[in-house]
Amino acid sequence: MSVRPHKGGLVVAFEGIGDRSIAEVLRGETIYAAKGDQPDLGEGSFWDHQLIGLAVVGLDGRELGVIEGIQHREAQDLWEVTTAAGAVSLPAAKGIIVEVDLDERRIVVDPPKGLFE
Repeated sequence: MSVRPHKGGLVVAFEGIGDRSIAEVLRGETIYAAKGDQPDLGEGSFWDHQLIGLAVVGLDGRELGVIEGIQHREAQDLWEVTTAAGAVSLPAAKGIIVEVDLDERRIVVDPPKGLFE
Protein backbone atom coordinates (compact mmCIF):
# COMPACT_ATOMS: atom_id res chain seq x y z
CA MET A 1 0.00 0.00 0.00
CA SER A 2 1.13 3.55 -0.68
CA VAL A 3 -0.45 6.92 0.13
CA ARG A 4 0.16 10.41 -1.23
CA PRO A 5 -1.64 13.77 -0.87
CA HIS A 6 -3.76 14.89 -3.83
CA LYS A 7 -6.07 17.94 -4.16
CA GLY A 8 -6.94 18.20 -0.47
CA GLY A 9 -7.37 14.46 -0.09
CA LEU A 10 -5.36 11.31 -0.46
CA VAL A 11 -4.57 8.88 -3.23
CA VAL A 12 -4.16 5.38 -1.86
CA ALA A 13 -2.77 2.49 -3.89
CA PHE A 14 -3.46 -1.05 -2.71
CA GLU A 15 -1.64 -4.21 -3.59
CA GLY A 16 -3.75 -6.17 -6.06
CA ILE A 17 -5.66 -3.10 -7.32
CA GLY A 18 -3.51 -2.07 -10.27
CA ASP A 19 -6.20 -0.69 -12.54
CA ARG A 20 -7.98 2.66 -12.14
CA SER A 21 -11.35 1.25 -13.21
CA ILE A 22 -11.17 -1.39 -10.47
CA ALA A 23 -10.16 1.28 -7.94
CA GLU A 24 -13.14 3.49 -8.97
CA VAL A 25 -15.49 0.80 -7.70
CA LEU A 26 -14.01 1.35 -4.21
CA ARG A 27 -14.45 5.16 -4.23
CA GLY A 28 -16.17 6.37 -1.06
CA GLU A 29 -15.81 3.06 0.74
CA THR A 30 -14.62 2.93 4.34
CA ILE A 31 -11.20 1.36 4.82
CA TYR A 32 -10.42 -0.62 7.95
CA ALA A 33 -7.03 -1.65 9.27
CA ALA A 34 -5.98 -3.82 12.16
CA LYS A 35 -4.98 -1.73 15.19
CA GLY A 36 -1.44 -3.03 14.99
CA ASP A 37 -1.14 -1.87 11.37
CA GLN A 38 -2.11 1.76 12.06
CA PRO A 39 0.75 4.23 12.13
CA ASP A 40 1.40 6.46 15.13
CA LEU A 41 -0.27 9.80 14.44
CA GLY A 42 2.09 11.75 16.66
CA GLU A 43 1.45 13.87 19.71
CA GLY A 44 -1.96 15.52 19.89
CA SER A 45 -3.60 13.30 17.24
CA PHE A 46 -5.70 10.23 17.93
CA TRP A 47 -7.52 7.48 16.10
CA ASP A 48 -11.29 7.51 16.69
CA HIS A 49 -11.19 4.11 18.41
CA GLN A 50 -8.75 5.51 20.99
CA LEU A 51 -11.25 8.20 22.04
CA ILE A 52 -14.53 6.28 22.01
CA GLY A 53 -15.47 5.31 25.58
CA LEU A 54 -13.17 7.79 27.32
CA ALA A 55 -14.57 9.76 30.26
CA VAL A 56 -14.86 13.52 29.75
CA VAL A 57 -14.09 15.57 32.87
CA GLY A 58 -14.03 19.29 33.56
CA LEU A 59 -11.09 21.23 34.95
CA ASP A 60 -12.62 20.76 38.42
CA GLY A 61 -12.53 16.96 38.01
CA ARG A 62 -16.30 16.64 37.67
CA GLU A 63 -17.27 13.87 35.25
CA LEU A 64 -19.28 15.34 32.38
CA GLY A 65 -19.92 12.31 30.21
CA VAL A 66 -18.41 9.74 27.88
CA ILE A 67 -17.24 10.01 24.25
CA GLU A 68 -19.67 7.96 22.17
CA GLY A 69 -18.81 9.13 18.65
CA ILE A 70 -16.79 11.47 16.46
CA GLN A 71 -18.12 13.71 13.71
CA HIS A 72 -15.40 14.70 11.27
CA ARG A 73 -16.10 18.20 10.00
CA GLU A 74 -14.08 20.36 7.65
CA ALA A 75 -13.59 23.18 10.18
CA GLN A 76 -13.07 20.95 13.23
CA ASP A 77 -14.15 17.63 14.62
CA LEU A 78 -17.03 17.35 17.06
CA TRP A 79 -16.85 14.74 19.79
CA GLU A 80 -20.25 13.32 20.70
CA VAL A 81 -20.47 13.16 24.48
CA THR A 82 -23.26 11.28 26.21
CA THR A 83 -24.20 12.98 29.49
CA ALA A 84 -26.87 12.32 32.13
CA ALA A 85 -28.95 15.07 30.47
CA GLY A 86 -28.46 13.88 26.86
CA ALA A 87 -26.00 14.23 24.01
CA VAL A 88 -23.56 17.15 23.71
CA SER A 89 -21.40 17.99 20.67
CA LEU A 90 -18.01 19.01 22.04
CA PRO A 91 -15.74 20.95 19.64
CA ALA A 92 -12.35 19.23 19.48
CA ALA A 93 -10.43 22.49 19.55
CA LYS A 94 -7.30 23.73 21.30
CA GLY A 95 -8.27 25.55 24.45
CA ILE A 96 -11.33 23.32 24.90
CA ILE A 97 -9.49 19.99 24.93
CA VAL A 98 -6.95 20.42 27.71
CA GLU A 99 -5.58 16.88 28.00
CA VAL A 100 -6.19 13.46 26.49
CA ASP A 101 -4.88 10.74 28.79
CA LEU A 102 -5.23 7.38 27.05
CA ASP A 103 -3.67 5.49 29.98
CA GLU A 104 -6.17 6.94 32.47
CA ARG A 105 -8.98 6.73 29.85
CA ARG A 106 -10.06 10.33 30.34
CA ILE A 107 -10.17 13.66 28.57
CA VAL A 108 -9.92 16.91 30.54
CA VAL A 109 -11.87 19.76 28.96
CA ASP A 110 -12.50 23.47 29.48
CA PRO A 111 -15.83 23.74 27.63
CA PRO A 112 -17.59 26.92 26.61
CA LYS A 113 -19.88 28.19 29.36
CA GLY A 114 -23.25 26.46 29.38
CA LEU A 115 -22.31 23.59 27.05
CA PHE A 116 -22.72 20.93 29.73
CA GLU A 117 -25.44 22.63 31.74
